[in-house]
Amino acid sequence: MDVSDLRREYMLAGLDERHLPPEPIAQFRAWLAEAVAADPLDPTAMTLATADAAGRPSARVLLLKGYDERGFVFFTNYGSRKARELAANAHAAMVFHWPAFDRQVRIEGVVEKTSRAESAAYFATRPLPSQLSAWASRQSEPAGGRAELEAAQAQAGERFAGGEVPVPDFWGGAGRRRLDRRAVAALKARAARPRTSRERTPRPMSASPRLPVAVVGSCIMDFCVSVPRLPRLGENVIASGLRVAHGGKGANQAVALARLGAAPRLIASVGDDDFGRSFRTMLRDEGVGVDLVGTSTVPTGIGVPMILGGGENAIVVALGAAMSLRPEAVGAARREIAAASALLLQLEVPLDSAITAMAIARGAGVEVFLNAAPIVEGAEAACRAADVLVVNETEAEALAGGGIGDGVESALRASADLHRLGPPVVVVTLGERGAVWSAGAGLGTARGAVWSGGVRRCETERGGFVPGFRVAAVDPTGAGDAFCAGLVWSRIHGVAWRPAVELANACGALAATAVGAMTALPDRAAAEALVASGERWSAAGR
Repeated sequence: MDVSDLRREYMLAGLDERHLPPEPIAQFRAWLAEAVAADPLDPTAMTLATADAAGRPSARVLLLKGYDERGFVFFTNYGSRKARELAANAHAAMVFHWPAFDRQVRIEGVVEKTSRAESAAYFATRPLPSQLSAWASRQSEPAGGRAELEAAQAQAGERFAGGEVPVPDFWGGAGRRRLDRRAVAALKARAARPRTSRERTPRPMSASPRLPVAVVGSCIMDFCVSVPRLPRLGENVIASGLRVAHGGKGANQAVALARLGAAPRLIASVGDDDFGRSFRTMLRDEGVGVDLVGTSTVPTGIGVPMILGGGENAIVVALGAAMSLRPEAVGAARREIAAASALLLQLEVPLDSAITAMAIARGAGVEVFLNAAPIVEGAEAACRAADVLVVNETEAEALAGGGIGDGVESALRASADLHRLGPPVVVVTLGERGAVWSAGAGLGTARGAVWSGGVRRCETERGGFVPGFRVAAVDPTGAGDAFCAGLVWSRIHGVAWRPAVELANACGALAATAVGAMTALPDRAAAEALVASGERWSAAGR
C-alpha cells in the first residue's frame, strides 16, 4: 500500500480567533464538550509523550481524568515506564485528536504528582475490578501470561474481601501543576489549523453538535393579560387579550436553549394534572429532555403576567409544584449534571435544591450560570456557588443592599461590586438598553481582552457595556430567560464574553416581540441575523 496517496482536505471545523475566550482552558472545555457530543467513544483519549534522562522518547494513549486552570490530570502506576521517565525528566507533551472536527490540541509542560488525597479520591470512584487491577498489574513489566495476571487479581480480591480497597502507594495521579502557558496557547494558535494547501473555510456554527446543558428550574402555566395600568390597592382593572401559555423560568430557558441548538435536559417538578402533562409534551416536542422532570401532588404552578403598553410588564407567580423539587431529586440527576457542558438555573425552586445542583456541577468542573431571579431569602449563598451571575437592575439592587443608580456607569459599578458575593463573572441586564458585564473584581485591570471590531463606549478590558437592539417590543416576559440561554449557548461554544453578551441581547430582544414567554424565543439564525444588521441603542439609552 502506498500511504503517500492517502490524504483529504481538512474542512470540518473552523477557528475564528475573534470568538476565542481569553483563557485557553475555557476553549478546551468547549471543544471537549463538542467532542463528547459528537463521538462518545473515548473523547478524553490523549497521547502522552515522555522522554528519559537521555532524551529517548516514548508515547502511549491514556484517558484524561481531570483538568482545570492548573493543568491536566491522568493516573498511573508509579513504577510504569512513563512514571519512571517523568521522574527523570518531568517535561512532557499531550495531544488530543478529535477527527470529527479535524481538530487537535497540543499541551506541553512540567508534570508533577498530585496529592495522595486527590489520588485516593479518584481511586475510590473506580469500579472494584479496576481497583483490584491496580494492585495486581505491574505496568511496563513483562507478564508471564493472562493466567498470571488473573491469579494476581484474584489474590488482590481475597486480600481485600469484604472491605474497601485502598489506593496503592505505587499508584496515583500526575500532571496538573506548572503548565507552560506559552505551550497551552497552542489551543488558540495551532489547534484546528490543518496542514493543507489552501486555507480552510470555517465551518458554520449551525453545523455544531448539540451540546448538553442541565437546566434546573420551574414550569409555570402563564395566564397573560393586557392591562392599561397596574391596579391600585383595592381596585379592579379590566384586562383584555387573555392568553394561556407555557412559561416558568426553567422551561423558558430550556426551550430557548433547544431552539438555539443545544441539547438541554430540564430538572424540575410539575403537578399530576393537565398542565403538568401539557408541559411534558411541549418540552419533548421542543427538543428538551424531560426524563428528569418529576411529578408532584402539588398542582403545577401558574403565573399572571400583566402586560402594559410599551412592552413593560409585572408578574404574579404561584410556584406550586416547582417548590416540590427536593435536593434528593436533584442528587438523582448527578450523572446528567456532571456530564453537561454547563448548568443553568434560577431561584424559582427551593434554595437547597438549587445549591445541591450547583455543588454537583462545581465538583464535576461544570460551569454554573445562576440567574438569581426571583431574589429569595438566602440568595447570597447561591451566588457564592456560581461561576456566572446574571441579574437585572432590580435584582442587582436587592443583592447590593441598596439602590445602584441609573445609567450604564452605575450598572458597571454594581456589576463589579457584586463580585464580593463570590461569582467570578457578573452580568447585569438593562432591559432594552442592553447589558453590562464584569469579569473579575474591579474593572479596567491589565488582564483580559478587548475584542477588535466590538469596542464601544464604556468598554473596559475586564467588562463593559454591550448595547441592546431596537425592536418592536410587545411583551418582555421571557426576554431575560432568552438572554440567559443565549449567553450559555455562546459560552459553551467558546465565544468570548463581549460577543456572547451581544448574542444574548439579541435573543432577549427578539423574545419580547410577541405575547407569551416562549412565543418568540428565537433560533440561532434569527439571533445572529439581528447581531449582524440590527440597530442598537446607545449607552445613553437613545
